[in-house]
Amino acid sequence: MGAPMAQHLLDAGRTVNVFARKRQNAEEFVRSGALWFDSVAHLARNSDKIITIVGTPEDVEEIYLGPRGLIENARPDTFLIDMTTSSPEVARQIFQEAMNRGVHALDAPVTGGVGGARNAELAIMVGGTKSALEAVREELALLGNQIFWMGPAGSGQITKICNQLGVAGIMLGMAEAIHFAQNSGVSPDRIFEVLKSGTAYSTLLERVGPKMMEGDEEAGFYLSHFIKDLEIATQTGSAKGLEFPAAMLCQQLYQTIVRNGGD
Repeated sequence: MGAPMAQHLLDAGRTVNVFARKRQNAEEFVRSGALWFDSVAHLARNSDKIITIVGTPEDVEEIYLGPRGLIENARPDTFLIDMTTSSPEVARQIFQEAMNRGVHALDAPVTGGVGGARNAELAIMVGGTKSALEAVREELALLGNQIFWMGPAGSGQITKICNQLGVAGIMLGMAEAIHFAQNSGVSPDRIFEVLKSGTAYSTLLERVGPKMMEGDEEAGFYLSHFIKDLEIATQTGSAKGLEFPAAMLCQQLYQTIVRNGGD
């Protein structure tokens, strides 16, 4: 996700500083004119607006918090924008720590997948102050075509949880419908045409359905990342006394796929 997003900023003529835990992941951007920094702290001390997108809430905490992290080393009035799908609690902690140091923090997870990142068509859901969002809106508009301010810190992550809960249920229903269509004795292509024309239609059906129909197993999103997203959702819900049985079922099914060698 981060690779095409960084490229959009370079293509727009922005000065782009980069850091990655594996330098080879950033080499193409360095060749395109990006400036390499050898640590998070070094990058923070030399940047005005910093965008992060990593794997897990633990990764986010490691990058943002602590003596070698972004907050401790960022200059006053720096803008920190985390686009990782993380937890609302971590987002709120980062916001508070940043505010204590005169730094602005936004949680801004995205949806739209790798295709949306490549085409700068991501939907970006933002938590934090509205004034901070307006200060970085121009940069975010280079990455996505829909930007939503959702409310105070953590609101972006809460919105992403809602998105992933919806996606989980839709994906499960799609998989079962297409599996049945392919084993029904009726033309699966005709059934798929009907699904697209009626109440079963969704953007996911349009985008992922043909891949399911064709047996295309090329990954568009790692299962481990989606399992992580559902864990965040169920844990956050559990803290509020809420249960998400559909999400838990999807999580169990995806974990079975991973145990059987899927990725």
